[in-house]
Amino acid sequence: MGGLRCRSARVRPARALPRPALARLAPQQLRFGRHVAEGAPHREVVQRLAVSTRAVDHHLRNVFAVLGVRSRIELARMVDRELR
Repeated sequence: MGGLRCRSARVRPARALPRPALARLAPQQLRFGRHVAEGAPHREVVQRLAVSTRAVDHHLRNVFAVLGVRSRIELARMVDRELR
């Protein structure tokens, strides 16, 4: 037969668009992160969200790890940059 061969077209998967950093947070983590980014001290976050200080510690540790930040100041800058 002729020299034509049918080749199945290979479709490459589209590259995922980079997600904004805050989109990587779970809703609860985002809630804690926003309060801290607004400058709320630890005690105020405890009162606003009606949780224990250990819960605030736990969630903030996770927020810092997910976002790759090491301080409240870095967190505040990131939130400010992404919400502009």
